[in-house]
Amino acid sequence: MVKQILSSHGSRGRNEMRQFAVLVFMIIIIEVAAAIAGYVYRKKLSVVVEDSLADMIHEYKNSTDDFRKTVDKLQEDWKCCGSNSSTDWRGFGPDGNSVPDSCCVKVTLNCGGCHDALVKLLQDNLLWVIVGALVIAALQILGIVFACCLMRGIRSGYEVM
Repeated sequence: MVKQILSSHGSRGRNEMRQFAVLVFMIIIIEVAAAIAGYVYRKKLSVVVEDSLADMIHEYKNSTDDFRKTVDKLQEDWKCCGSNSSTDWRGFGPDGNSVPDSCCVKVTLNCGGCHDALVKLLQDNLLWVIVGALVIAALQILGIVFACCLMRGIRSGYEVM
């Protein structure tokens, strides 16, 4: 949407094209910076996931039905329980020893915490997200170059056949 607004603004006159190119270039810089930040902070992904899972477990009791359903679906789909193990749910039930029904519905040998599975999923896909952001930035740079070439052609009176 921002790009469309800038595009319509950039099509109004001579200097607006330059403004449009500068603004789109600033957006590209932000995209590249986000990709670099994702790469640099990829090692801290484990800590972020662990903190998020701990908050999720803490808020489970006093949250909305949608939130609880989301947590239950996560645990059922990934066949896991808690962040590191079922002991993360300590104090959950009235007796303090129970866990949600979604915890390891089918008891399997390696039914552990969700932390390792989520970190692996995010790390596996982080590289693709970074590559995608850089490819989009490269395409946007090409768009700026072609737009500037078109503007130069229009200014010089070049006729398009």
